[in-house]
Amino acid sequence: MKIITTFEYSYLPYKEIMKKVETPFNYDSLYELNHLISSNYSHVLKTDLEGIHIKNFVGVIKLREDILIEILPKIYNHANVKINDDTKTEIYRNLYYMINKALKVPNNNINFNNFDVSRGMILDFFINLFLQNLSLKILRGLYRTYVREEENSNFIKGKILVSKNIIKNPLNLKMYSEFDNYTEDNIVNQIFKFVVKDMSRNTVWPQNKMIAKQILLKLSDVSDINISRSTFTLVKHDRLLADYENLLNFARFYILNQSIDFRGNNENDVFIFNIDMNTVYQDYISELIKEYSNEILVHSKVYTQKSGNHLIYNQLNKGCFNLQPDISIENENGVQVIIDTKYKKLVQDQPRKGVSDKDIYQMFGYYHKYQKPRIILLYPEYEAAVSDVYSFYIESDTNLNISTINLNGRIYTKEEEWNIVKKLKEIIF
Repeated sequence: MKIITTFEYSYLPYKEIMKKVETPFNYDSLYELNHLISSNYSHVLKTDLEGIHIKNFVGVIKLREDILIEILPKIYNHANVKINDDTKTEIYRNLYYMINKALKVPNNNINFNNFDVSRGMILDFFINLFLQNLSLKILRGLYRTYVREEENSNFIKGKILVSKNIIKNPLNLKMYSEFDNYTEDNIVNQIFKFVVKDMSRNTVWPQNKMIAKQILLKLSDVSDINISRSTFTLVKHDRLLADYENLLNFARFYILNQSIDFRGNNENDVFIFNIDMNTVYQDYISELIKEYSNEILVHSKVYTQKSGNHLIYNQLNKGCFNLQPDISIENENGVQVIIDTKYKKLVQDQPRKGVSDKDIYQMFGYYHKYQKPRIILLYPEYEAAVSDVYSFYIESDTNLNISTINLNGRIYTKEEEWNIVKKLKEIIF
């Protein structure tokens, strides 16, 4: 398979793609790609007659079995960096680690030295993480829970459904009843089975295909279903599900970020897997602050996406326009610090370094509705650090900090993670 590597906010001409392939290009795939992008990805991708405009999109686009476009995060696109196997491997490791942290998947037992770009594409590593962890869980026993079932039998199980029993059994030879069955054939395992099958199709890594085959053997008695975006709402969370919660989050992340054919037709060549870096960046920073709260915060608690305030109220005193800061730090006196993460590129030679008016207006609303806490706009660092301070009023104390955090080092190592934690503490206090 030919892998073409580029970055967010780039343009990829079809001529460049065609240079990479040996067999004639099938324009049906381009038509299919254009339809898929216009239907589902127009906010992050755009196609024209000559190529693909890539906006804030990170992930992979497969045009056919031998062509794959790999799009990496813009934060690693520096003028002095050459993209080779070594730099791509480091980007893979960092991105893999950020997503694991954001999804609350433990990284303790992962050997990042095993990550080598020559072994597969970025999607293969995410698939491997899921399959390895699911395989270990299943080895200890499949997830079982109670499933409500109905059956027409010779004896009563649970509760008789009177209306259905009259219809089904006019001669009263059987009893139509409803009961709870403790079984492995439940919605959670059905989701896992669907995801594993799809991963097996989309990975190019033989080891992943082998693990997937072993898992599917264990799930042979689980029913096959087609997944829709609403399927995950059917999961009933209970104490027994706790061990599988992270894996379910990962499965949701995998399914909801790709262009899977939900009708069950998987014959199409085109495949898109998109990583929402806005969410990954926000959740990564949130989880870091939570994990190291004892080192960063003093007698305070950290909350993420905490709602409760509104920007305005109508004549019935009902709140409108809900306010939900990314991260809020509170003590007994209320909210002290609000951090809003922005996965955007600050540019040194632009006015205000490219900070948008909309973001500042949003922070002004937070400032007044949360009793004037300190506000921090936190961006990923590109080619230079930014640490600007402002006040919302003339001759007042500093109210707004615009800062960057450097994620270009080996953030998957304890040493570099600690450097990031120390920088966060410096920014917050």
